[in-house]
Order: sequence, then structure tokens, then C-alpha cells
Amino acid sequence: MVYAIDLDKTLFTCKSVIYKVLTKIQSPSHLNKKLKFKTVSKHTPVNINWINFMLSIFNPNKYLSVNKAIETINKLHQDDDKIILLSSRPHLVSPLKSSVLKWLQDNKVCYDTLIFGCKNKAQFCKMFNVDVLIDDKLKSCLNSNEFGVDAINICDKQTTANKIREQHKDNKNLYVVNSWSPVYLISQMIKYKRSKIPTDFENISKTIYNEYNEFVAEEYNTSSYAKLLTESKLAESIVINGKTPKIINLKEKIENFTTHTPK
Repeated sequence: MVYAIDLDKTLFTCKSVIYKVLTKIQSPSHLNKKLKFKTVSKHTPVNINWINFMLSIFNPNKYLSVNKAIETINKLHQDDDKIILLSSRPHLVSPLKSSVLKWLQDNKVCYDTLIFGCKNKAQFCKMFNVDVLIDDKLKSCLNSNEFGVDAINICDKQTTANKIREQHKDNKNLYVVNSWSPVYLISQMIKYKRSKIPTDFENISKTIYNEYNEFVAEEYNTSSYAKLLTESKLAESIVINGKTPKIINLKEKIENFTTHTPK
């Protein structure tokens, strides 16, 4: 599959006040904006100089990886999925570009393409056949849904995630999380949802359920958060073309599991 992944507050963040202000006032991509973007080559010279150390937003050493983001992206890349890092950062501002390239190199992030200056991520996803957009901006995710693109919205708070999930509970192409922990598992569900019915459907269903079971047990020992993937239409995602596995009733087992998860 093809993934388009945002940079700021999705892949990394920064404690700088200026950074927080700029990312907050930054408008999400809009469908009515003309599609413009610039591909930044991995071989672009990285010029780190005194300017990069004047402000934290230019200093790659001040960028902090969002927990489990790099690990998840590299795992997707190892699965032969295509990774596009898609940012609205202006490509003409050299310190911003150099800081990102340096950070990606230092943190060994595996990706295929780096895009700067994209103000219409939904149109980009449509044009380049992106399957999944991962972004902290809800508007960008919803716009991408308009073109049949699945979207994973990364929130910074669980309360925010819960509110958005409730507001868009009927949107089967939107997955809302407050960490990267479940992203790989969700990506596999989307992959099976988008694929044709596999011959080993029974085994795949069992594998997904077991992975979900282990994920909840290890990461979240609370019944409220355990319902995250159930609310994200886990069972519906695995039901492909209206055909439900006869051997295993995933929805019933998952609901039973989350109900009895100790607090």
C-alpha cells in the first residue's frame, strides 16, 4: 500500500513556543487550493549552519520523535509499502528543509519520497493513489476521505480522540488514535479490507484477532481504551465484500474481551 505521512506533530514535534504557535495557526489542507508541491531529493545537500541553531524550529537536534512513530513507519517500509512523507512546510526555506533532512538521516527513518509545500493533501492522495493518510489535522483526514482514502488521525489527547470518534462514528474510512501504538495493526486491517478475499481467510482472521488481543493486553490495561479498535470498525474492516468468516465471530469475541479487561 501507499502511505502519505505528515511531519509536524505527527512524526515529530518540538518544545519551542514558536514551533507550537506556528503549527497551531497552520491551516489544514483545503480541497479548493491548487495542488502545488515540491519533491525533495534524499540527496539534497544538508547545510546545517549557525541559522539552524538560532531557533529551535530550524534545529534538528530539538525535534522529538513522536513515540513509536519511527518504529511503525520503518516496519511498514519493511513490508514493501511505499512511504511518502507529506508536509506543507515551505520548500523555499532552506533551514527548514535542511533540518528535516538531517533529522530523518540521524534517526534512520525509512521512506521513499519527501514532499514539501503541499497545501492540498487530499488532491495529492487522489493523484498519486495514496491508500492511507496519517495526519494530526482532522480536516486533512476528512478531505482525503472524500476521495476514498483511509485516514488515521493522530491526536495529542485521548479525550480529543474520543470526542472525534464519537462525532464521526459512521465514517468507516476514519481511524482516530491518540498514539502510534495501534497504527501498524490498523494499517493491516485496512490492507485486508482493501484486498480481495484471501484464500487463507480463516488463518488471517485468527492472526488479526490474536494480535489485537496481545496489543490491548500489553499496551492498555483498561477496558475503556481497549474498545478503541472495536469503535474503529475492526470487525467491519475484516468483513470483506460482505462475507464474514464462519469459524470466528470477531466482533463478539472482541466485545467480550474488552468487557472483561481488568481496569
